[in-house]
Amino acid sequence: MVSKIESLEFAGIELESELCLDFVTGEPFISALKEAGRITKRTGYEAGFVVENDFSVSEVVEGTTDSTALPIDLAVDQESRMTVHFHPDNELFPSGADLSGITAYEESHVLGVAIIDEVGSIDLLLIKTTKKLPYPLSVFDDFYDSASEDAWDLLPVQGNSVSDETKKGLLDILNKSGLFKAVVITLGDKDGGFSQTEKESLQEFFRGEDNA
Repeated sequence: MVSKIESLEFAGIELESELCLDFVTGEPFISALKEAGRITKRTGYEAGFVVENDFSVSEVVEGTTDSTALPIDLAVDQESRMTVHFHPDNELFPSGADLSGITAYEESHVLGVAIIDEVGSIDLLLIKTTKKLPYPLSVFDDFYDSASEDAWDLLPVQGNSVSDETKKGLLDILNKSGLFKAVVITLGDKDGGFSQTEKESLQEFFRGEDNA
């Protein structure tokens, strides 16, 4: 028998997942994603933005070839809901610094790593931890050291699209680690949004248990 508390907790999870799904598939998020992608495509530099807990979106900022100066101080401001940034050179996998950054948050935080190909199609990898935070940094470092070589072996050379098989391999590395839950969604160069299948994958991602 399901208790009233369990029912309320489930309802809260469902509401949160619906809010997150509506936001990520909505115009403000997609507009910021496309703008950051255009910057990376034009400059070869990282670009990204922050989503706060109230679902407001920061300005899109341009970084360097290997970092993004997002308008947030992780040591002080732990109130953001999501950070999204583009990697140049088709690197659809978080860097060690990306994974370490997640541990700065006491609450569940979504990390978005995106790439844009030569025709303007965007792949977005969303990642969240499945462990209670803060979590020992060494655990993430150990995971990255062991997983990064496998990931780089899967990734294509610069300019080539990332195949569905490669995306599945990258997701397997993350989802089977016991540390992360991840999903990849694609926004085509002429698309107005994400497909119904991708929306269902997103909803499951946001609904799924975290902070276990």
